[in-house]
Amino acid sequence: QEALFPNLTVEENLHVIARAGGARRERASIDVARALRLTACEDRANELIAVLSGGWRRRASLAAALVGQPSLIVADEPTQGVDVHTRAALANALRAAATEGAACLLISHDARFVEAAADRVGFLLSGRLIKEGKPAALLDEAFGARRTLAARFAETPHDTLAKVLREAGFFASTDGLTWRRIGDQPFEVARLLADEVNQAGGELIVSRPDLDDLAAALHEERHARDH
Repeated sequence: QEALFPNLTVEENLHVIARAGGARRERASIDVARALRLTACEDRANELIAVLSGGWRRRASLAAALVGQPSLIVADEPTQGVDVHTRAALANALRAAATEGAACLLISHDARFVEAAADRVGFLLSGRLIKEGKPAALLDEAFGARRTLAARFAETPHDTLAKVLREAGFFASTDGLTWRRIGDQPFEVARLLADEVNQAGGELIVSRPDLDDLAAALHEERHARDH
């Protein structure tokens, strides 16, 4: 829950925090303007916290954390329940703060956000750090030139198509609506499956493996090693 005063505006909250931190009025105004700019909150500066959506409250909370130019920022699941625009704004704000000298510790299950915001990432499994490094380098090391082929459906595919997908090396998500395969020749595989997937109302998407894929691979590798 945000540690902000709901009956004050975003800007008023930031001024209270800046002054409580010891900044004089002129310095506080400069720090507040900077925090609003970094988090792209200028357009909502005069709105009450109480009327803001969850995403805008997250931005305001990050602005509050940045207003004193801290040397360390700890962000725990900052993108939970936010939209894609807020996710991008939060990533930009954290990277800007890091550029200005702050150390940022980010805890998140949001792979896209982590890849956009973090210079280095670490993977924890059962409380132990099992992999650490720069995102791009870790992905290159794990997957090389292999690519992800995803089949996405609005409804769970019928048993015959599900069997075909499994035989082609796909694994289903928990809800059975997204099937993913990481390997070589993704476009050739996509061409072979295109008709059946289209008839089932699905779509095929080729992309580079992401941190979610790496997390799953590390989990499978550790599980196989332990058993």
